[in-house]
Amino acid sequence: MTISCFFDQNYRKRAKAVIAKLSENHEVDKVLASLVKPSDLALAKAWKKGNQGMSDADIVKGFISMGDEKTSKGIPDNKGKSGAKGPTEKELKELQRLVIAISPHPERVNFIMNLTSDKQFKQSSSILDPQSLEKAKTIAKAIPAMAKALEIGQQKDVYALLKLMQKEALRQLTFELLQDDGLAEQVAIEKERADNMRIAQLTKKDYINSLELVSQTKELKNPTRTELQTHLVQLKTYLENWQLIKEKQPEALTAYWSQTGFAGNLKGTMDKLELEILARDRHEEEYARAVLNIEQAVRSVGNYHKELTESTSAELQAILTGLKGGYIAPSPGGDPITNPSTVPTGRNLFSIDAEKTPSPEAWNLGVGLAKTLLEAHQEKHGKFPQKVSFTLWSGDFIDTEGAMVAQIFYLLGVEPVRDPFKRVVDIRLIPLEELGRPRIDIIVQTSGQFRDLAASRMFLINKAVKMAAGAEDSEQNYVKAGVLAAEQVMKEKGMSPKQAREWSTQRVFGGVNGNYGTNIMGMVEQGNGWDDEQQVADTYINNMGAIYDEGENWGAFQKGVFEAALQNTEVVVQPRESNTWGGLSLDHVYEFMGGLSMAVRSVTGNDPDAYFNDFRNPSKAKVQGLKEAIWVEARSTLLNPKYISEYMKGGASSAETFAETFRNTYGWNVMKPADVDDALWNNLHDVYIKDKLELNVQDFFERENPYALQEMTAVMLETIRKGYWNASEEQLESLTSLHTELISEYKAGCSGFVCNNEALQAFITESLSEEATAEYEAALKSVKTPQDIEEGMVMKKETIAERVEEESLDEDRSLIVYGLIGLIFLVFVALIIKRRKQD
Repeated sequence: MTISCFFDQNYRKRAKAVIAKLSENHEVDKVLASLVKPSDLALAKAWKKGNQGMSDADIVKGFISMGDEKTSKGIPDNKGKSGAKGPTEKELKELQRLVIAISPHPERVNFIMNLTSDKQFKQSSSILDPQSLEKAKTIAKAIPAMAKALEIGQQKDVYALLKLMQKEALRQLTFELLQDDGLAEQVAIEKERADNMRIAQLTKKDYINSLELVSQTKELKNPTRTELQTHLVQLKTYLENWQLIKEKQPEALTAYWSQTGFAGNLKGTMDKLELEILARDRHEEEYARAVLNIEQAVRSVGNYHKELTESTSAELQAILTGLKGGYIAPSPGGDPITNPSTVPTGRNLFSIDAEKTPSPEAWNLGVGLAKTLLEAHQEKHGKFPQKVSFTLWSGDFIDTEGAMVAQIFYLLGVEPVRDPFKRVVDIRLIPLEELGRPRIDIIVQTSGQFRDLAASRMFLINKAVKMAAGAEDSEQNYVKAGVLAAEQVMKEKGMSPKQAREWSTQRVFGGVNGNYGTNIMGMVEQGNGWDDEQQVADTYINNMGAIYDEGENWGAFQKGVFEAALQNTEVVVQPRESNTWGGLSLDHVYEFMGGLSMAVRSVTGNDPDAYFNDFRNPSKAKVQGLKEAIWVEARSTLLNPKYISEYMKGGASSAETFAETFRNTYGWNVMKPADVDDALWNNLHDVYIKDKLELNVQDFFERENPYALQEMTAVMLETIRKGYWNASEEQLESLTSLHTELISEYKAGCSGFVCNNEALQAFITESLSEEATAEYEAALKSVKTPQDIEEGMVMKKETIAERVEEESLDEDRSLIVYGLIGLIFLVFVALIIKRRKQD
């Protein structure tokens, strides 16, 4: 069974059946129950409730509510009161006992010593009030540092000490006692007691059971998540106290502390448990989200159908509303297949907060894609790539919340640092032991829209490059090697050592002079304007060589910097997040991804591997090779009889779309010749010239838009002329014959390929007889003869003159009408004034 058949049988047919039932007004709950068990739905909803994070608004409200509170119940406010009683003898003894009790624990001592600040003391004291404590716990879910502080503050000794410190005198005395060397002997005794208690805890049978996992004398059979978490917590306790165990050498733990390297094995076992817990959590999350997505989809099918059918009228109404200065409801943008909430259309599209990217979900997605990309490269080449290049577009950045930025970070070996509001404000190095591979160098080309939307992310990428290059944790650091190589290349090109060093870490480039594109598509498609691919590559490098970094480097251009940064690039990555376009149907893909590939080939002499980050299935993003992507799209659209038949119903505009896709295929042939082979052009020739699928394609084009077919045949002939397609004599003859016949019968449509390429026209005439050549050349010439131009100009002048005369008459009529209205208005006002005077 093919993948397509499997998908049809297991998914598409079931989906169609569900939609049919809902369209026939079957009860939604019954349809949902046929797909998802009620128990699974209940579990999914419970997961959602338990894992629902706090929004920024919730965090702010929590802080405000805590800040607005007056002195809480149960918290005496004795500061500054002259009548406040001094500490009793009992309180002083208890204070000393508690200070001694916490002294062996550095994190508890630090917590108390931080309370020298009045503001910090007031905030921490709020946990003494049950209501304030609950609010703090809620906020702490979003702030790990706050959660840790709450955990320490609620420990028995710390909590009791905090209550005593509400008396100002006892508070000051606490700080003095914590720094009093006179208590050293008593603190030492307390430390010994605490150490013995910890050893007693660590030698209990249930704790030792966890250690047996490290020595592999025990295996867990189908453990629950709770059991895994318990073992992990206990092993962490052992690791935190390993130095103490080595000092005390308890007999019950001899088999473990006496082993060389046992602490390392302990850490390894903890890592395995953490990964197993993470895998289970992710599986639970994926399953819960899948169930909730099914529920949402089933409950929303009716609305989607209604909103989609109303979209065209909604768009027109929104235009009118906007022109009147009215309110237009907001909406996310993007592909309605992956994000149905984009319908109805005709709403005001909103973006995302770039400062929060990559989001936690995008980080996980980006890390996964980076690992997949590296695995693919290793499988193909047996090694890690030295440098990977990326195209950043605003569309996928918005839809994925920065997954490609996350992928870039992870390849460099850095991770995001978030503030309490989940904004990514900085990055930090991932330890090499955790990374498990060399740091991979990167280079980025940005579209103009991404540049405008996410400048701060571009700054972070450049910062990450500098940070990774400066990491001293490995001899094999491709980022450092890339920076040194770029510096050397620039010095060889005549830059000063200072300039070369300054520019060597720049990795984010884009359009010069703030341009939004590469401005090379016209050049690529004007095949007689260039003879060597190097000319196209040079134009691309020049047009996309502006540096984008903070300060004076924003938009700066320095010849040679882009080429230096491209050194050692082995992979090119392009995003794809929409079902509405593909590599063949959208020209910007060959413009950016193809242009970058050509630039790399020009600089390095090697053809880079090209991949798409395919985000079209949000829950199953993948990395797809360019050649595979091109063939998948070609077979599902250009070569698919069902697709062609349906698309031809669109008439002339559909015909032009076919022609545009042919132009893009030619563009790919120029930019990435290795990934567009003769087989694709042979198939296109069979379908559109020979009508292999018996769809009467030629009749369709001649009826609806013969100029589109002129363009398609011209593109195919130009592909042959430039040497990208090794066509047979028969194919060349059929193309030439059809192309010239269309021009003779319908006159030339005069697109760039048909009329503006003298080299192609000369190539076509090589296959024609003298008579046919003369007829072909005459047909082209007749389109732009001086007589036609002169007559056209005369007709245009006459039309303009007539229009001016009509507009003048209309203007006169308008003046008369406005004059009459004004006169009537004045008479009306005069009558009102006269009547008021009479009254």
